[in-house]
Amino acid sequence: MIFVQIVFGGINIFYKLVINDGMSIRVAVAYRLLFGAAFLCPIALIVERNKRPKLTWVVFFQIFFLALFGGSIYHNLYLASLNLTSMTFAAALYNLSPAFTYIVALLFRMETLSLNNARGIANVAGTAICIGGAMLLTFYKGIEINIWHTNINLLKYHHNPHQNNVGSTKQQMFGLAIALIACVFYAFWVILQVK
Repeated sequence: MIFVQIVFGGINIFYKLVINDGMSIRVAVAYRLLFGAAFLCPIALIVERNKRPKLTWVVFFQIFFLALFGGSIYHNLYLASLNLTSMTFAAALYNLSPAFTYIVALLFRMETLSLNNARGIANVAGTAICIGGAMLLTFYKGIEINIWHTNINLLKYHHNPHQNNVGSTKQQMFGLAIALIACVFYAFWVILQVK
């Protein structure tokens, strides 16, 4: 789990550098999906060659919506929010995905809301803590803590003149809205995988 978070942080740094260098968000998403498919398709064909379900219209539409929600829409919205906000902010809002997944699962009746047992109380408390933490991060600007000073600034030399100003409050709020919509699409993607 720690390794996955380290890789996710590295990917965020890479995407921020690529976007600031002038690459289109859509092109970055296309490259990610292309390289992911090139890596995973041979593995899936070898490991699951005897387990493939018959390709019916229902399976085809499930694959289509999985690719639409998880592949293109979610990634494009997430990178757009990364462009409008800071890396830390976008990565922190990504942590709202479990809360949105729980809410969407409740709406589709895949989960039940039960406050009579410890599991139900933990689900509701975890969702409330996720949403509360994201709201605190969004609306509260505290003091900056500098434990030590470094001269490393990766974005210093990678400045795109067309890059949006991250400091603007209006753009931060727009980036927040896009990040929240991305979390909703991610939740739909996770729910569709259960089907």
